[in-house]
Amino acid sequence: MSAEPAVYLIGGGPLAARVPRLARELGLAPIVADRDPSAPGFAHAAERLVADGTAAEEHVAFARSLRGRFAVRAVYCGGEHGLEAARRVAVELGLPASSEAAIARALDKVASKEAFRAAGVPTPEGIVVADAGELRAAMGEGRWILKPSGGSGSRGVRIVRPKDDLAAALDVCRAAAPGAVLAEPFLEGRSIDANGLLRDGEYVPLGVLEKYATPPPSRLPLGGYDPAALPDGEAEEVYAIVERGARALGLAVGPVKADLLRTAEGYVLLEVAPRFHGDVTTVNTLPFGSGIDPMRALFEGSAGASGTGNGFAAWRVICLPPGRVERWPDPRSAEDHPDVTLVWHNPRVAERIPRYDDTTRIPGYACACGQDRDEAEEALAGWFAAADYRIEADEAERDWYRALGEELDAIGFTRAGSGYVEAP
Repeated sequence: MSAEPAVYLIGGGPLAARVPRLARELGLAPIVADRDPSAPGFAHAAERLVADGTAAEEHVAFARSLRGRFAVRAVYCGGEHGLEAARRVAVELGLPASSEAAIARALDKVASKEAFRAAGVPTPEGIVVADAGELRAAMGEGRWILKPSGGSGSRGVRIVRPKDDLAAALDVCRAAAPGAVLAEPFLEGRSIDANGLLRDGEYVPLGVLEKYATPPPSRLPLGGYDPAALPDGEAEEVYAIVERGARALGLAVGPVKADLLRTAEGYVLLEVAPRFHGDVTTVNTLPFGSGIDPMRALFEGSAGASGTGNGFAAWRVICLPPGRVERWPDPRSAEDHPDVTLVWHNPRVAERIPRYDDTTRIPGYACACGQDRDEAEEALAGWFAAADYRIEADEAERDWYRALGEELDAIGFTRAGSGYVEAP
């Protein structure tokens, strides 16, 4: 009996629930690994492994047991914690993979910046700072942004001025991720995200989006749009910078995602990682907006066209008030709203929503699509109008929440399309 074509997926959580189903649609057996025995991705798995993404040895041993029964075409992990395990599984199964050194370099913001500079890739200036005194001496009068050298999802990122409590800001960075703290002059500009795929020596472009964040100091991403509204030809410029950055890091094969800033002087590259952007955009936004499906491109060796794009898609943090949760609506009821592609509620805040200043504390995400921005916003607003969220708002957070509504207004997001609850 010939081996069954398959894909190996590290991560089977609810945000990526479409991925194993896509594999099935393409005639590929999804082999799913997740630390949660009840992960929804297991429902579609041909084989399953309950293991954390960091457990590289377990993944390698499991992959070895698949030989002869499955012909794995691709290995993927959407979280940075499991990228080394994914690399080792690919090597074990005889698939092309980037080097261990290249993966490590990409996951270290300090090492990445050094590689970008050496290759002449435009990137912000930056230094490693050990303490508040060293940071204050470097800052001058302007604002600076602090980033943990490891980690992702804006966790630990802070924007500071010389008058701020710099020691406390550095502590926030160090608590978010181990390693050094990178400090850069804060640059104004538009936040642009891009996906791509290195395959057979070529770079395959797989989507350019724009995201919007709260003002300093937290810079929490509140949502975004696909595609990014860029002048003709600029998407190609973005892709070219991403490819240069990926090759500067030594990445040779597989998914890449990049964060860029479109400043008045041009684009600068902030980071590149050997994965696609998060499942909110890669799985639940891009295929339904511009019609680009990065996972399809990875699985079937195509250019990633899904054929289901509506032309525009939006994603949004669900902006409920901090407070005690009395009722969450069932996310499955979003199936009654055909233009709503995802509703996800954060289990970490299932009983009480705190003030949210990073992605670990948000109430959840919602995604929707339409022919244009207005239709996507209307689809989101329709879901929130029908959903029965019940939150006993925390009076102590009333001013913070009012400010959040004003930030949504300033971005141009509708409050109704963000789940914002107007005060009675």
